[in-house]
Amino acid sequence: MGLKLPEKVGRITLDNEDMWLYLGYYTENERIALMVSTEDGEPYAKLSTNIIEIDIEPDEFMFPWYNFTPDLIREISDSPYFEDTGKRVESVGRDLEIPVLRLRPLIGMIDFGSEE
Repeated sequence: MGLKLPEKVGRITLDNEDMWLYLGYYTENERIALMVSTEDGEPYAKLSTNIIEIDIEPDEFMFPWYNFTPDLIREISDSPYFEDTGKRVESVGRDLEIPVLRLRPLIGMIDFGSEE
């Protein structure tokens, strides 16, 4: 599963630390790929997963909550960058439901193909 080179798009606070939010895209289907790194550029967390068989909107991503502590899930959920769509999808090969979150527009940096 490939990724297009992610770009630094904002700051996010997790575990009481300021970190960088990166936006990339999965090459298979152009879906949102989100990563977080520390101030020093060390990878910290991957906030998205890509299940090719499931259809979602261009501004949505699947959040792999099972990789995070309850406190981190709450911090991510409270972030102004994301909103819960209320959708849940079945994980392939696992007995889990994965929430689908929406990435809010980041001050004109992201164009989700809005109609003109």
